[in-house]
Amino acid sequence: MPSAIDPSLPPTERAEAALAKCSELGVEATKIFLTLDRARLASDAAALEKRIATGESLPLAGMLCSIKDLIDRRGERTTAGSLLLEARDAAIEDAEIVTRLEQAGALILGRTNMSEFAYSGLGLNPHHGTPGAIFDTSRVPGGSSCGAALSVAHGIVDVAIGTDTGGSVRIPAAVNGLYGFKPTADSVPDAGVHPLCADMDSIGPLAASLADTLRVAGVLRGAPFAAEATGTVPTLGVPSGPLCASLDPAVRSAFDGALDRLRRAGVKTVDIDLDWMQGIPPANRILIATDAHRRYADAFGALERVGDPDVLRRIRFAEQVSDQQLQAAQTLRGEAIVRFSDALTDAGVDALVSPTLRVVPPTIETARADFDTCNAAMLANGSLINFVDGCAFSLPLGPRVQADGSFPALMLSAARGEDDRLAAAALAVDAAFAA
Repeated sequence: MPSAIDPSLPPTERAEAALAKCSELGVEATKIFLTLDRARLASDAAALEKRIATGESLPLAGMLCSIKDLIDRRGERTTAGSLLLEARDAAIEDAEIVTRLEQAGALILGRTNMSEFAYSGLGLNPHHGTPGAIFDTSRVPGGSSCGAALSVAHGIVDVAIGTDTGGSVRIPAAVNGLYGFKPTADSVPDAGVHPLCADMDSIGPLAASLADTLRVAGVLRGAPFAAEATGTVPTLGVPSGPLCASLDPAVRSAFDGALDRLRRAGVKTVDIDLDWMQGIPPANRILIATDAHRRYADAFGALERVGDPDVLRRIRFAEQVSDQQLQAAQTLRGEAIVRFSDALTDAGVDALVSPTLRVVPPTIETARADFDTCNAAMLANGSLINFVDGCAFSLPLGPRVQADGSFPALMLSAARGEDDRLAAAALAVDAAFAA
């Protein structure tokens, strides 16, 4: 993985180094960033240097940051990776999270590419191009926050801000050897963030270290996380059911090896019966498709001409859904949120542990040829946690890339509102792997 830019450099020099990295990438950089306003970046960097020189308290001082093309920034168009929205007016004000990042001293570099409307776990974009995964450019980068992940993985920025409705932060983090955090959805304000499914969308960071991930996540939510492990040994739940089922052999081997390593480090594991989660995927599909359908129904004629046909097909699935099926899906979600929280509380665990991905990421060619199968497989585990309104991290398992090109990762997840407890568990698990 390319090295990050020297953090000791002043913001103006860091900005110049980031732009130089983009130039070195050539065409690949255009698949990562949809906009790079060099003049604005230079002006912002100079202004930030003056703030730093005054001694202003800035928790993210000089940190280079990218934002996904769902997030409003004054003077820029938010197009959600779609040609449909390219004619919309530029945003007249910043999203709340952009305000928080800049107030904390982050330097925003540009807007990153994504799956159209954030409606895919693969990271394909037929309009702007698909960046290859950092370890194997023939493979999908993971989505929908594909450009976000690659902006960090290539060492251009320190942190990227993505959105996660079914794994869209955690999946590209896992594919590209990064840390990714999906917070409890309503803990981070979504004002000025273009929605996919308002009830399940969450906003979180991707970074090359857990410390940076937590530092930025604290700014996004307005309350800092602890940045160091406390020494407390967590108890992790190993779930039965879909989170640990139907794993590719390489994923199973990496996951079992990770559990063995954690147990040798003193981490306690207990089994938890979550077989009931097998009923979630059909309901999850209904809820996301119907919300997206309401948002884009008036534009289907245009989307037939300029949209991603795979994404449009997913949205139009809602036309097969009856009112009774929608009501049943909504009821199931409400019950599942309570049931998931109760299961973890009753078991006395700090977090669940599972693979972030059940499968080895497919090649871009394979994903284009069999979109529905590949997309469902990549989203399988992440979407379960969004459905139960949980919070989750994806943690890379180490620097070694597998022979198949994958980078194995663990998902630690917890119930709604348990973000701080989950963060403490993530710090302890990460420390165990580093030991």
